[in-house]
Amino acid sequence: MIDGIGSSFAGLARPASYNAAQPARVNQQETTPFSIEHAVPKDSVTITSDLSANPVAASSSSEKSKNENGQLSEGEQEQVQELKTRDAEVRAHEQAHAAAGGAFAGAPSYTETRGPDGHSYAIGGEVSIDSAPISGDPEASIAKLTTVIAAALAPAQPSGQDQAVAAQAQTNLAQAYTELREKNLGGGEEQEASEVSGLQSLLQVQEYPETASDPSALLLNATQAYQAAAV
Repeated sequence: MIDGIGSSFAGLARPASYNAAQPARVNQQETTPFSIEHAVPKDSVTITSDLSANPVAASSSSEKSKNENGQLSEGEQEQVQELKTRDAEVRAHEQAHAAAGGAFAGAPSYTETRGPDGHSYAIGGEVSIDSAPISGDPEASIAKLTTVIAAALAPAQPSGQDQAVAAQAQTNLAQAYTELREKNLGGGEEQEASEVSGLQSLLQVQEYPETASDPSALLLNATQAYQAAAV
């Protein structure tokens, strides 16, 4: 799920460099207000045992069970299986965000719990992403926002918050395209003005050849200038 959308894709002012080899961070507090969190619904894996709410009790009870019986109870085995499934879903989801986000995404950060078997399992996670448009460079903004949209929607099951981030990025993307069109139109006006100037010079030489010290050379130069401006 994506947590908070800053107007600057400014709450996400901190760009995060993505390194595929960077290890996942565990239980690290995320300082950036904008992040893509694990999108699998919280209730996709239901752990009803009281042990799930108290990792310390879960660990000690698990140790007692193993000491007395040599193996986990049937209920604990089911809980471990649920935790394994949840862990796989969380990690696949966050890694999809990070891989698609490239240089604009950070490494996944996970929230873990200890299972009855004494192992830690991811039950939630998030990936920070820099989604701020690049000021004054619509072309770079278009490339960046396209990547951000792909990162937000990369998991097989994007959360509602993931989709909200993608929607915000699409809005910013549309603005970047508008800025690019305006930039191109501005360049077209300059080109048109150059063409007009070249044409005026050409017509002036043709109409008043006596005003030039070398009419033929000036005519040739004016013609070349007009043709160059028209390209």
